[in-house]
Amino acid sequence: MELNIQIDESVQTPKFRQIIAAIVMLVKDGTLHPGYKLPPEREFASKLGVSRGTIKKAFEELEKNNIIRSIHGSGTYISMGQDIIDSNRKKIALDKIKHLLEELEMLGFSHREMRAHINIIIKEREKNVRHANIVAVDCSYEALYTFPQQLSYIKHAHLDQLLLDDVRDSANPQSLLAPYDLILTTSTHYSELCILAPTLSDNILQAALSPDRQTIIEIAQISDASKVGVISFSERFARIISNTLSMSTLPSHCELMLYKHNEDAIVDFIKDKDVIILPPLDLDNANSLKLNDLVVANNKDVIFFNYQIERGSLIYIEERISTILQGKQQGGSHL
Repeated sequence: MELNIQIDESVQTPKFRQIIAAIVMLVKDGTLHPGYKLPPEREFASKLGVSRGTIKKAFEELEKNNIIRSIHGSGTYISMGQDIIDSNRKKIALDKIKHLLEELEMLGFSHREMRAHINIIIKEREKNVRHANIVAVDCSYEALYTFPQQLSYIKHAHLDQLLLDDVRDSANPQSLLAPYDLILTTSTHYSELCILAPTLSDNILQAALSPDRQTIIEIAQISDASKVGVISFSERFARIISNTLSMSTLPSHCELMLYKHNEDAIVDFIKDKDVIILPPLDLDNANSLKLNDLVVANNKDVIFFNYQIERGSLIYIEERISTILQGKQQGGSHL
């Protein structure tokens, strides 16, 4: 996406302040969504006709205010945790939520029960506004990360993510999924979801996922002499990566490791590797950020195994969302 930022030479406002204001505005109006990767400082400076120091100063201020996050060795991204609402308004909201949770605790509700009940009420209220409420369900959150990353451009669509185990463990899977207009999953889990929520089968849609083009290119460019290590957060995603690598010309000594909360074990695993293949970089996941930092700090080449929704599935999803929104607009006068 082309960033439409203009520097006004006729005003006294410093250029770095103009850049900050422009980026904050683009975040507020939804043009720049969480996870969006900004251009490198040198490239951005050249495009805007300013010095690299100006971009650097703007980025530093934006990161200080949690609007962006810079990941060493990866780039600069719009932060998942960015907060640009009025601080007093936020404090009032947090105080009210805290008071509500304290009352529910006194009534004997567990945190898990509170979360489930609050989510159901929110989803029911969202049904009364003209938004498409969507949930993605998969057994690995690495694959789940694909859906918000690739569908964030669709206006009036709100997307949640659920691990398949949470649906399986729910006392009533149909109640858990009922508030959603559309339930996205992969072909691997489609049949099981239809069994878990039989009355919602018309709302369950299969989406075909595959490694994106850049991932395939980077894997193909690995030297035959390179020692390759793969680190994954889930066994399911590890199998996906393994199956993809088996179709490449990678050396047979490629090793795989499931993520451990043990930095020494990770460093020991990567120390003799030339290239490390990681799951998609999730800016909202502390483990993902820590893993990336460890690999970069040890001077290893990194390939992020990014997934994408295949074009045919993406078109079908867009059509279904469009149909949902049209139905809500037509029924708006009856709400």
